Amino acid sequence: MYKGTILIIIVLFSLMSCKENAIISQATVNKPIIDGVLDEWEGKLFTQKGEKLGFGVMNDDSTLYIAITTYDRQTIMQILRGLTIWIDPNSKKNKSFGIKYPIETDMAGLMDISNRNSDQNEDFEYFITQRLLQQSSMHYIKDDIVQYRDIGNDKGVQVKMFYNNGEINYELKIPFNEYNSEMTEKISIGFESVPMQRPSGSLDHSSGKSRGGGRGGGKSGGGMSGGGMSGGGKGGGQGMQGKMKGMPNPVNLWLDINLNKVNDD
Repeated sequence: MYKGTILIIIVLFSLMSCKENAIISQATVNKPIIDGVLDEWEGKLFTQKGEKLGFGVMNDDSTLYIAITTYDRQTIMQILRGLTIWIDPNSKKNKSFGIKYPIETDMAGLMDISNRNSDQNEDFEYFITQRLLQQSSMHYIKDDIVQYRDIGNDKGVQVKMFYNNGEINYELKIPFNEYNSEMTEKISIGFESVPMQRPSGSLDHSSGKSRGGGRGGGKSGGGMSGGGMSGGGKGGGQGMQGKMKGMPNPVNLWLDINLNKVNDD
């Protein structure tokens, strides 16, 4: 999806928890294709004041569809760190049903690329492409029970991300019977990313000083390493305990949604 191809309607909500400010889901008879390419969402996306994400919600008589889009590099990093979308059919913002995709991964290499002074677009895009290729599973969370499900073969819940030209798009399809017996008029949807941590021994770019780590500090293991503890070694220090200084807060947002019944006429 190229810049400028999606019209984002700016909707300013000051109190999203209030029912009068609920978002109206777009009823549709044309089921979106879950491919991360948001052609079907043109004119159906909005942003909340203070957020750098575009959101969209559609439904038919049996299924809920959710779309997310952003150009903001820091927000993209937050999403890739791990994003859970919660659905509460009682509109009370309870975390009883959720889909986590992507699943949490080590972001040390991407943080290093993003924090450089020079523009490293090719490195950034390569890293994201590799991250998306690695993400073949999602977490299906229901009543505190977590299941791994394949994103390509699940006939119920389907999810897909697509990155192109500096923009990341996310599409999610959830049948109503996955989280409730039938469609309810009002629901709430939560978006929650994993807080980004500073790896032990990583460089504090705001001060030029290396933090934490004790023995084995030095350079982090790089973007494609697995554990997220590279260079940790022994010792105290900040390590993985604190959020990265200067980094934005993780995505943590709830939206009240009014679903619409489909008119077949």
